Amino acid sequence: MDFRKIRSFLAVAEGLSYSRAARELYVSQSSVTQHIKALEEELGFPLLDRSRVSVALTREGEIMLRTFRTMLAQYETGLGEARKAQLGREALTVAWPCSPYWMNMPELIRRIRQKYQVTVRTKVSKSNEMLREFRRGDVDLIFCNQGRLVPEESVLITPLFHVGFHVILRPERPLSSAKAIRPDELIDEDVFCAEGSPGDSCLARLNDAIRACGIDASRLITVPHREDVLSAVATGQGVGLAPADLPFGEEGGLKTVPFDAPEVYIPYACAVRAQAPAPIPALPGEAVRFFGKSA
Repeated sequence: MDFRKIRSFLAVAEGLSYSRAARELYVSQSSVTQHIKALEEELGFPLLDRSRVSVALTREGEIMLRTFRTMLAQYETGLGEARKAQLGREALTVAWPCSPYWMNMPELIRRIRQKYQVTVRTKVSKSNEMLREFRRGDVDLIFCNQGRLVPEESVLITPLFHVGFHVILRPERPLSSAKAIRPDELIDEDVFCAEGSPGDSCLARLNDAIRACGIDASRLITVPHREDVLSAVATGQGVGLAPADLPFGEEGGLKTVPFDAPEVYIPYACAVRAQAPAPIPALPGEAVRFFGKSA
């Protein structure tokens, strides 16, 4: 059985959304649809009840959801153990996502190799794949958004730093000359934010901050991409919010002003498995010293 089809079904079944599943799996929505259709044809019964406005599991789908979860977990556990046997555990495997936050990782890896005299394998992965490899045990140490890490007894999570936000707006707006913008100053604005950049946990904090200062949380509008944020602002639909360290910049004549909401931020951390080879657990402390700040 093709596990790509199973992963597509699980992603849709758990979120009840084809578009969300496609984003999580980094594939097109048509690929997800084709995988599930092929899986249903192979099984001989429908797994999902589709309508124009919603997606729901069929009775058969609910049964197969439990079955496929168990199958995939067993497969990934076995695959991880087989890869360990093939590659050995003499080296430390370190992974981080393709993101501007980690552009200085090669220098940290160089220092690790030099200081601890250890062989280090490195990987730059998509966040979802990196987290799966870490859970399987294929990767010893990862760097990512802390909100995506699930605390486990066998995993040490060390906060590294956090990133605030800035407001994007047209230069003719009065607030564009401010040194910082408070949440209550956006009370009459539609605020656009890209789904992929802040992360779900950050959006929750952002909603809490907006409600606390009396702003209607329905005015926080999430759009798929950073370009959609810039387009909305440029066409006068509202203002935008973006992580302060990402290269949103002053594009197309737009202005950026710091968002004065310290409770709204994205935390970043490193996570290491307890059974990883030396130099663990010293490495997280080394990473904190390298980045020079902690959350």
